[in-house]
Amino acid sequence: MLHTSGALSSTVLSPLADAGFSTGSMHPLVSISDPASGVVNLRGAFFCLEGRRTALRVGRRVVSDLGGHAFSIEPRRKALYHAAAVMASGNMTALFDIAIEMLAACGFVQAARSRGVAAAGPECSRKSFCDGTSESPDRNLRSG
Repeated sequence: MLHTSGALSSTVLSPLADAGFSTGSMHPLVSISDPASGVVNLRGAFFCLEGRRTALRVGRRVVSDLGGHAFSIEPRRKALYHAAAVMASGNMTALFDIAIEMLAACGFVQAARSRGVAAAGPECSRKSFCDGTSESPDRNLRSG
């Protein structure tokens, strides 16, 4: 039995565990705003798994079937993990909105503002976090 809450650990399923079920949690590290985009976004996503051994084995199989990447944390770290996920997801959207407003103040037309920020954001994120560079994101942003 796997639940998908990002903030709650598998301990919320203790009554089921006490009844003999193998319990765990499997949280996708992606934003899902609707079923259609959810299907697309789950493929290749990172999934946080925690719980009992059998539940973890099932979770890893599901992640593998989705072409995803599994990682595990201690149940007591679940709230911290979820806070980090919220910071990465919601705050990036807020930063993009602020950047678009700033470009508007510079005279950028609407279509170009949105496309420009959409193109610059992922590339900066990729360089800062995914390429394995030892430079901090701040330094990458300052150096352009």
